[in-house]
Amino acid sequence: MQNELIYPEEKIKNHFSYAFRIFGKLFSFAFFGIGSILLSILLLPAYKIIFRKKKAFSRQARKLLSFMFRFFIKIMTIINVARIKVFDKSGNEVKNKSDNPLCSLESCVIVANHPSLLDVVMIISQIPNADVIANAYLDRRNILTKIVHSLYITSNVPYEELVERCKESIGDGNVLIIFPEGTRSLPTGQNQFKKGAARIALAAGCPLVPIYIGGNDKIGLRKKDSLFLMNPNSCYKYNLFIKEKILIDDCAGLPEPIAAKRLMAKVKAALADENNVENRI
Repeated sequence: MQNELIYPEEKIKNHFSYAFRIFGKLFSFAFFGIGSILLSILLLPAYKIIFRKKKAFSRQARKLLSFMFRFFIKIMTIINVARIKVFDKSGNEVKNKSDNPLCSLESCVIVANHPSLLDVVMIISQIPNADVIANAYLDRRNILTKIVHSLYITSNVPYEELVERCKESIGDGNVLIIFPEGTRSLPTGQNQFKKGAARIALAAGCPLVPIYIGGNDKIGLRKKDSLFLMNPNSCYKYNLFIKEKILIDDCAGLPEPIAAKRLMAKVKAALADENNVENRI
C-alpha cells in the first residue's frame, strides 16, 4: 500500500478546463486570505463588543466562521474548484441541512483522515460548534493568528494544559476536530495514527466520531504540493462519510494506555484507506 499511489495517476484531458480550475484555485486562496483579514480586523472585534462574555463570544464566533467557510465552499463550487457532500452512517447522501447529523453534534471528538489542506475547512463548514487543536505554526504572526488565538487551542502548550482546555471545550458542548495522523496523508497512504484523540476522549468522557474524507485525488492540496497543481480532470470532490460512533464505555476500567490503544484500533479500522476503497470516488 505504501509503495503505490492511493489514486492512480491521470493525464490531463482538457488543458483549457484545467487552466481555468488552476485560476479558480488561485482566486479561491486569495478570497480566503482577504476574508481572513476582514474577519480578524473587523468581525471578531465587533463580536467581542456585542458578545462580552467569553463563552457567548466563542459560541457565536464559531457559528460565524462555520457560515463563512460554507460561503467560501459555495464560491469554490460555483467556479468549479471544489464541492462537498455529506453521507450519513448508512451511506446515504444528506440532501438537506436539517438532516445533517454533523449540525447537531455536541460534546464529542471528531477523528478524520487528512488527505488535503482544506479538510478542516470542509468539516468546520458543517459544524457550527467546532473546535480544533491548531498547529503551533499558526500561533506565529500570520493572517490566521488572531482567529486561532480567539477561538481555538494551539498545540504548543504543555500536554496537561492542552488536555484540560480540550476537556473544557467539550464540556461546553463543542465538537473537537482531530486528525490522528498529525499531518497530511502521503500520496501513497496514511501516516501512523497517534493516540492523542483517544486520550482526550477518555479524559473528557465523550465518544469519538470518525469521518472518512473521500472523493477524488487532492493533488495540489497535499503536503509539499505546488499551489499550481490541480486534480487533472475534475474539481476537488470532498465526500464526508460519517461512521458509527466509538464509545469509550467498552474500555471502562482499563488502564489509560490500553484503553487508548483499543480505541485507536477502532478509529484506524474506520478510517483506513484500505477499508474505504468504495469511498474514494
